[in-house]
Amino acid sequence: MRSLPANAGLAEPLILLESEAAIQEIIEARAALEPQAASLAARHRRPEDLDRLETVHSAMIRHAREGHFDLYFAYDKAFHQALLQATQNRLLVRVLLPLVETMDQHVYREFTSNFYLKSPQAFRQVLSIHSRILQAVADQDPVRAARHMKTHWQRMK
Repeated sequence: MRSLPANAGLAEPLILLESEAAIQEIIEARAALEPQAASLAARHRRPEDLDRLETVHSAMIRHAREGHFDLYFAYDKAFHQALLQATQNRLLVRVLLPLVETMDQHVYREFTSNFYLKSPQAFRQVLSIHSRILQAVADQDPVRAARHMKTHWQRMK
């Protein structure tokens, strides 16, 4: 695993994934932080945040049903980005966004497509988890939002 230069922009991944071990580190970090982010999003989301999450989630479902993995994956990433924005916590966004950006890296995508989303049933389970996270945020239920995000990352492990 290599670090990027300290002056790398927020749109740049924090690290370059070069191995399965690096993917596991990203998953562990996100599993530690994203449930709390989901909880904060449920507490602090604004109507426009919820609109964005719903729009992105609808696109995720559409592309999953149509079997467009690359488009689905782009909207999956956008869902996590929108969730971070909904926290209204700029520091948390700055910390977590580089981890979310690693979803664009080839090794991460290969891992996800070959293991996490390897079957139509697995795809349905992932969509269901995202739906439950979205509903908890919509209901402004921080405990449920954190629980569903934790389930998401336990499944990734």
